[in-house]
Amino acid sequence: MNKQQQSLVQIIKQSRLYNAVWATDVVPEQLVAPIAIEGLELRIRLTRVASIAGLLVAGAIAIDFGATTRRPAVLAAFLLLQLTYVALFCFTVAWPLVRRRVAGFDCARVLFNRLLFALGVFWAAYLILLMRASGPASQALILSIMCGLISTTIAAGPLSSTLAFWTPLTAGAFIALNVSHDLWRPVFVVSVAIYSAFVFFTMVAVNRRMLERSVNALELKRTSETIQMLLRDFEENASDWLWETDAALNLVHPSARLAEVAHRPAGEIRGNLFDFMAGTD
Repeated sequence: MNKQQQSLVQIIKQSRLYNAVWATDVVPEQLVAPIAIEGLELRIRLTRVASIAGLLVAGAIAIDFGATTRRPAVLAAFLLLQLTYVALFCFTVAWPLVRRRVAGFDCARVLFNRLLFALGVFWAAYLILLMRASGPASQALILSIMCGLISTTIAAGPLSSTLAFWTPLTAGAFIALNVSHDLWRPVFVVSVAIYSAFVFFTMVAVNRRMLERSVNALELKRTSETIQMLLRDFEENASDWLWETDAALNLVHPSARLAEVAHRPAGEIRGNLFDFMAGTD
């Protein structure tokens, strides 16, 4: 990347639109790494369950639409979709091992996002090919399935991961409308466009809210740890009792810490407690 390209990237990252979308103004620099790890691990846990659900949904669609097995191209897209789900599930299960083996957290995040992007591409390809092989009534149902898949991107996790799945699905929905001459009408095009935009802005809002909650939680945790450390230090360095008194409230057995505070030898600290505190003893 040359200097001109680097300057352009810096200008984009400093723009208000970039900050508004990626919420870069929410996370302090020292918390970027821990919050990124926390967000990705949450997304991975959700994806583990979603992978099983996706496998079952894709299988149900294939059973209901006979064109999946009759058309080689549709079958190939379906099999690639299933393989991607299996790869995603294996990735989520092996995440602890991946964290140790893959060089750097960023590499692991890129690998995960690429799998999500491939999943979106194969979903879009499968449903587009299925729409071409189906009648008008079935095409409307397939379009509704695509809209349902787009809505699944509204979930907790890094915005980069949700966008990796949302982008090919949204593009695929418009391609599917173009493929179907019956659905390529202004009402459907505008509806899909508005719905996709709504999902996008909801993803951005959810991401900002999750980042704010994560920052507050980490700062609260650090404050609590600091207080606990100070209390533990006080307990370790302070005596149990500064003094003891008898029934007449006369000082007995003054502690070394009391003598240090009073700037007097412990043997000279005697008499009534209140007189000592008032400095008259």
